[in-house]
Amino acid sequence: MTQINASIVGASGYSGAELLRILSRHPNVKMQKLFANTSAGKRVDEILPAFRTSISGNFEPYSAESACSSDVVFIALPSGEAMNIVPELLERKKRIIDLGGDFRLRDAGLYRQFYKRDHTAAEVLSRAVYGLP
Repeated sequence: MTQINASIVGASGYSGAELLRILSRHPNVKMQKLFANTSAGKRVDEILPAFRTSISGNFEPYSAESACSSDVVFIALPSGEAMNIVPELLERKKRIIDLGGDFRLRDAGLYRQFYKRDHTAAEVLSRAVYGLP
């Protein structure tokens, strides 16, 4: 199987850290970039001590250009944040897996009804695929 280079946006939060734990054990996944704006510049093991022996390096501030060096970009951001970065990543032909709810609903009206805010990337909702393992 081919190695997959992956990045995580929101890597220092709970979902991002759990995803990092899972992916770091996968033999065909290489963690390429770990983005965490509030923890940018800090060592991964400083924020997430459980990774002291398995992950080296620092968290980085997010940039689409840097994320695009990966084969797949995982997004583990709070509700309402993924819709701000997904359109640009899609324009750059990136594969994206969003752990949040920004792209669960295909209808912007339903999104407004349930999340009490407008969806700022409604034009890409029809392309999203929702999956729950």
